Amino acid sequence: MRLFVYVLIVAVASPALVVGYVLMMLRGWGEMRRSGLSITAANALLNRTLLHRLGRRPDPVAASLLPRVPYLSRPGRVLMNGPLYWATRITGWYPGSLRYDVAAAESPSGMFGARTAFFDAALTRCRPRVRQLLILGAGFDTRSFTHARGLPVFEVDLPAMQALKRRLLLESGWRRDDIVFAPVDFDRDRWLEALTARGFDPALPTFVLWEGVSFYLRAPAVGETLRAISSLAPGTVLAFDYFSRRVAEPTTRSGRLVKRLSRLNGEEFRFGLPTRPPAREHAAAFVRQYGLRLVDYQAIGPEAPPREPLGGLVTAVRE
Repeated sequence: MRLFVYVLIVAVASPALVVGYVLMMLRGWGEMRRSGLSITAANALLNRTLLHRLGRRPDPVAASLLPRVPYLSRPGRVLMNGPLYWATRITGWYPGSLRYDVAAAESPSGMFGARTAFFDAALTRCRPRVRQLLILGAGFDTRSFTHARGLPVFEVDLPAMQALKRRLLLESGWRRDDIVFAPVDFDRDRWLEALTARGFDPALPTFVLWEGVSFYLRAPAVGETLRAISSLAPGTVLAFDYFSRRVAEPTTRSGRLVKRLSRLNGEEFRFGLPTRPPAREHAAAFVRQYGLRLVDYQAIGPEAPPREPLGGLVTAVRE
């Protein structure tokens, strides 16, 4: 019954959802074209703010940043988030996109909530054994405030995104003096050199979070990043996600359409790994070639043959 009422509310509100999405994308696409800011980083912020408002995952920093993001239309935000929030609040039914647990990854629609839960749990579990947190492609990530208090933090991202995030943190009153920001383009720059010049110590075991980034890079950049991580101290932990190779190299009409849409967003899908069952073994073999051992894995989407997962969530350790 709860599901029925939820679907009914969302169906009635669907015109508002569509208009909100169009307003958001038009504003975001124009700003992305002008300044290189990331639409996908804003999508993650939208999801985590909803989780916060629904009491699923406390994140007051995300809730403070969201209304200040200049390329997110306020009417678009309200029209998109409002119906989803109230449908969930009224019925108590949580769709995959608003579930905060790893099992939500059984459906691709649950990817945002599942990967947030997966990486939160990995950081919490590994924190006693690491000495610093490194976030590659940080976007609007707020774990520096919610999951890493007292742990030195280094954030790497494109200059435009990093400058915007720093400004929004300042405007919203959130401050940590021990966060080091390093502007870097993964496809062009040597991020480890930029970090060490800012005080990062490669000899300390580090938790490296690389969320929502690998699929937008070219394969050589992914390999260089993993080689750099494998050069860090033993005990270093890498947590990252990836899409299937069939997303980056589609062979179907629908797959090619998705890839074209990603290109229009300015964040084209370029890299993927094999996900045919057993996907976990493919992921383990991939990280092994860079001197890392797979310690935790979660497929995104069903693994039952002949279907393939959309991607995977990985935690690996440098021994």
